[in-house]
Amino acid sequence: MYPTGFITDPDKKVQGSALYVEMKSKMKDDAFYQLFITPDGVNEEGNFVYAKVFKRRVTSDSPKKQWRIASLKQELIVDLPEYADIESVKDSHNTKRFEPIEATLQRLMSQYTLVGKPFFIEVSKKDLSDVGIHKTPIKVIYRIGQTRKALGFAEMFEEAK
Repeated sequence: MYPTGFITDPDKKVQGSALYVEMKSKMKDDAFYQLFITPDGVNEEGNFVYAKVFKRRVTSDSPKKQWRIASLKQELIVDLPEYADIESVKDSHNTKRFEPIEATLQRLMSQYTLVGKPFFIEVSKKDLSDVGIHKTPIKVIYRIGQTRKALGFAEMFEEAK
């Protein structure tokens, strides 16, 4: 029913947390990169939904750009031989789940700087229903906006007067 290694309680309304990260371009003053990663979890229909990455680059010319979606590798755990060092294999495997976005992360490390501190947002079954059909989870975006404001993140672009 659910993949081996899935640890969240499938009956809970909140299935986990999304990690939100915001970065500012080192080369262009009005370019930002936003990224959030949803957790593996169960949606409203009881179906398992794998973790996804939502990312976008916004500028003052295109401040409302659409979110692009990427999937992480789907294997939640790795089969371990009896003699394996469990922690090192587990860490290595968790890192490999990010291989599909590795090039993006490498580019971000060299061309962008972190804005504020990354933070976590709750993700519900309803949110995962949207994620499962490759739709941007609007309530997660709303929670990100509210948390950005509460944490004192500056507006990315000044309002047109």
